[in-house]
Amino acid sequence: MPASLRKSPFIWVTWLSKLMAGENQCYWASWFKANYEYSKLSDSGFDSAGWKRNHAVLIAEIVKELKDVEVSVLIEDQTKFFLEGQTATLSGQADIIAYNDDRVVVYDAKTVSHKSSDIVQVQIYMWCIPRVFPQFKGRAIEGVVRYNKEEPFETYIPPHSIDGKFATQLVKTIKDVAGSTPLLKVPSLNECKWCNISSEYCPERIEEGEKRTVSTLEF
Repeated sequence: MPASLRKSPFIWVTWLSKLMAGENQCYWASWFKANYEYSKLSDSGFDSAGWKRNHAVLIAEIVKELKDVEVSVLIEDQTKFFLEGQTATLSGQADIIAYNDDRVVVYDAKTVSHKSSDIVQVQIYMWCIPRVFPQFKGRAIEGVVRYNKEEPFETYIPPHSIDGKFATQLVKTIKDVAGSTPLLKVPSLNECKWCNISSEYCPERIEEGEKRTVSTLEF
């Protein structure tokens, strides 16, 4: 099925966080997803049901703790947003926003090992939320990444981490990904195995099991 150009670029927060954290080098993949509708590969090796169960348990634990300290919460679908800019629409969904008269805290629940992009993902939420939810406009937004597998179980992200340098990098990355010029394509086994863009659209895609042929050298 041929890919079709979107009416306007659409970007999901997690695409940006992995690029900004340096975990993904293939900017082309995010550029393609932002600019085109296409038939996505299914990840048959990923236990989606198991992940959803574990994620739901962790969110329930966080919500219970928050209710015990009497704060209001918005959970998952209640936090989903579409932030429309001049070049693209940026969409995301924080797991939890907890708030009272004194604090606003964005929580993201992770059931896997710590990654730098976890922090960047929450930072993007922290930047977006005051721009999307009127009740949080002008408020200092804090962030927390909660893990359930390894210590430390929480990573705190202070409001001052969302500074001018972060905002500049975020806006530049959005503009690059939303642009009309294709970005750098960097196929690698590590990134391709998690990518839902098939070889129909990316002939350079590296499939698991492929080997690089090299000449015989003396060491």
